[in-house]
Amino acid sequence: MPYAKRVLLKAAVFFTRLSTGLQLTDAHNGLRLFVHSAAAALRIRQNRMAHASEILEQISMLKLTYVEAPVTVVYTEYSKAKGQRMTNTISILLELFMGRLIK
Repeated sequence: MPYAKRVLLKAAVFFTRLSTGLQLTDAHNGLRLFVHSAAAALRIRQNRMAHASEILEQISMLKLTYVEAPVTVVYTEYSKAKGQRMTNTISILLELFMGRLIK
């Protein structure tokens, strides 16, 4: 993983811990599993990757139980070429900010 992306992901974990109080090790892993009662309690309004932060905020606010499952991410040349650009971070932050204003 490129150094700049590693730093950005660490910053995202730090910010998520501060803003939600959840002691996570990964802020935006793509896998999400929910028991029925938790899924029914969540109200996801954000689209694209901003929903990942919204889910974590609601887990914290609703005091839902959560567990992280470890994953191994393999970066191939194909996935690096196709994956998210680091500049998408700005778009995600704007979506989150706008989502909070609209609530």
